[in-house]
Amino acid sequence: MKKALLIIAFLLVIFGGTYIYQRYQNKGSAEIPDHYAQDAEALAEMEGRILTFEGKVSPNLIFNYEGGEAFSKGYFPLITIKDDKKFTKEKRAENKARIQELLKAYDKFVTEASEIHKVPRILIFGLMAVEHDDTVSVAKSASQVDKSGVYIGLMQMAVVTANDTLLRGVTNKQLSVKQVNWFKNKIGKTIDSITKKDLQDAETNIHTSCAFLSVLIRKFGLDDLHKIIFCYNRGEFRLSKDRNVGLSITELIKTYKNTSNADGANYVIKTLGINGSFEILQELAIND
Repeated sequence: MKKALLIIAFLLVIFGGTYIYQRYQNKGSAEIPDHYAQDAEALAEMEGRILTFEGKVSPNLIFNYEGGEAFSKGYFPLITIKDDKKFTKEKRAENKARIQELLKAYDKFVTEASEIHKVPRILIFGLMAVEHDDTVSVAKSASQVDKSGVYIGLMQMAVVTANDTLLRGVTNKQLSVKQVNWFKNKIGKTIDSITKKDLQDAETNIHTSCAFLSVLIRKFGLDDLHKIIFCYNRGEFRLSKDRNVGLSITELIKTYKNTSNADGANYVIKTLGINGSFEILQELAIND
């Protein structure tokens, strides 16, 4: 009798836990309401973004060298620190050719994503140039999963980051109607149900990554590209957790260069440093 009661109690715990879990999951689901509207402040922020790096159009985007000397030839590089592995002077021609392949293959998706998510094209391609797997063809790199099994595709997006971004975006009404409609049409009414297979689709991978980049732009502003790029690599809250939100680009690299978050510092160098992906893209006139 005692044994039977224990079995019953065990089953009740299992079924009860499952019920609570399902209720929690349903409660947290990003189910799109029939009349979704973005928060007014978030809407104003997105509409006010400047999506070009041309000085004549966006004079507020003032980038300087680490020593304070203003640029005379474009904006990039933003630092004089060089990458010692991938984006070197010796590999510049090779990297440039690879980036040109990415531009040819994915420009249509990136241009659409840039408009919908209000993220500059140079930022999308600049990260893609670093993130994608360049040991395989450009076409195959779109579906590649890294060794950990976590990071996927051209922008190396994680399933958990994708779904968390969309869940919070809908719950807090930070996503625009255009963003919501794109995912609703592609994924379904519950848009935080993105899977690994979904992220192996180049178009979905790019749009999901841009939704996350849009969050980071809202958080830091386009003037602080190094913070956007660092947190894309190390997580949205890394700088705030470390109380390092105020770091300049040089300070950020020095602070994290020899820590467990060194990958983030190196990531900034590969994108914004000499011979980095942004400088190459600028040479290719990405925003023309």
